[in-house]
Amino acid sequence: MGLQTAGGGHFSTNSKECQQKIAVLIPCWNEALTIGKVVTDFRRTMPQSVVYVYDNNSTDGTAEIAKQAGAVRADDYKYLLKLSPV
Repeated sequence: MGLQTAGGGHFSTNSKECQQKIAVLIPCWNEALTIGKVVTDFRRTMPQSVVYVYDNNSTDGTAEIAKQAGAVRADDYKYLLKLSPV
């Protein structure tokens, strides 16, 4: 399985071919109706990736829905500090 790049090329999402972690960055604001599916789809098609959601102060529960779907919230500083080499 692979994904098409913006330039028309392809890169593999096969874990044997792609050993590096990929960060998926999703900016959002009031996306409660769709964010769960977006996060789930990225995690399913790119299991080696970490999905980060940058919520712009949503009022509809977007950030919590994204977290329940498996995303890391950008404001979840305790988790992000664990990733930091400092």
